[in-house]
Amino acid sequence: MSNKRKRNIEESSGSEDSDRPIKKVKKEIKTKSSEESIRNERLERGAILLRFEIERPDLTQAQIDRWRDVEKKGFFVTEKGCLIPADCHLFKNRSKKVAYDLSMAFFYGKERDLESKGKKNHNGWDCEENISHLCHRNSCCCYRHLELVPRWKNLRRNYCGDSGECDCGSENPCVDVYHPISFVRKDTYLTYSTKHLKKKLDEMYKVDEPGLKVRVKILPRDHYFIQDKKRDNRNKRKKASKENLRETKKKEIKHSLKNKKK
Repeated sequence: MSNKRKRNIEESSGSEDSDRPIKKVKKEIKTKSSEESIRNERLERGAILLRFEIERPDLTQAQIDRWRDVEKKGFFVTEKGCLIPADCHLFKNRSKKVAYDLSMAFFYGKERDLESKGKKNHNGWDCEENISHLCHRNSCCCYRHLELVPRWKNLRRNYCGDSGECDCGSENPCVDVYHPISFVRKDTYLTYSTKHLKKKLDEMYKVDEPGLKVRVKILPRDHYFIQDKKRDNRNKRKKASKENLRETKKKEIKHSLKNKKK
């Protein structure tokens, strides 16, 4: 296995079955799925539709739109506050923006500096900017579990908590102990049927601080029903239009061949 391939696997804990609660799912065939089908499949497995409303300086419409794209597919929510997005928003799948990158941009207005790759400090330590997970779960996109740090600090965090408490010396303490990718997690997940769900979500995600205010809203399971129907009707019209165009071209070719024979 190449070093590049090995690194990608190590950084993508979202590929673990432990991040898929409620039911074990057979290995999926890699085909393009609609937003509606992804959301419905996740809702069947216990996902929750959430809407985060925030107030912070310099919030842009682009940051809002990209994060809303993640929200529309629902989240698996652990009791420790981890938000697990759809597979298409995980590190291992580059067809979409990575959810934790979008979370940092939406909630904090911060993005990784891609030009930091290869940079070293005075000790020769790797200073490439990383998004570090306080929960040690790379599939998580909960903004309260994320911070932007040099790579050497991110790696240092992997060796804390041996005594059961965070001891890595970081300003923001870890919320869980590091485990290797082979570790099978035994999480408890919140669902629509969880008692006092709104209260628990507020305790985990509500923020009222200078420069950042966050509120979380629980959306009903059928919140996107009308949007899905409209999109489905548009797609049907486009498909019908393409089929009509093909039929018209066939008739034109047929007619042209008849004229040539004459």
